[in-house]
Amino acid sequence: MSRPFPSRSSSSHSGVRVNGKIRAREVRVISADGQQMGIHTLAEAINMASLYPAQLARLPHKGRVAAGCDADLIVFNDAFEVLGTVFKGELNTNFTN
Repeated sequence: MSRPFPSRSSSSHSGVRVNGKIRAREVRVISADGQQMGIHTLAEAINMASLYPAQLARLPHKGRVAAGCDADLIVFNDAFEVLGTVFKGELNTNFTN
């Protein structure tokens, strides 16, 4: 896997970056049970965490942004740090990263 950005030291002792600390365009996806799912683009990883589970659960109004769908979103900046969430159409920015 190529590294699109130079490595940066992590603030955690383990050196693992999660959620808002991800800087790569490609990510290694690991399932809830620890199975390695491979390296995917960040867009595909997001679909794997949102769209595909909604499709599997037959929830047509979840997992995507489209007319008639629920407005449940995570708002990121360019560094993929979470700026806020939208749940049932309500913006929430009252949390810490």
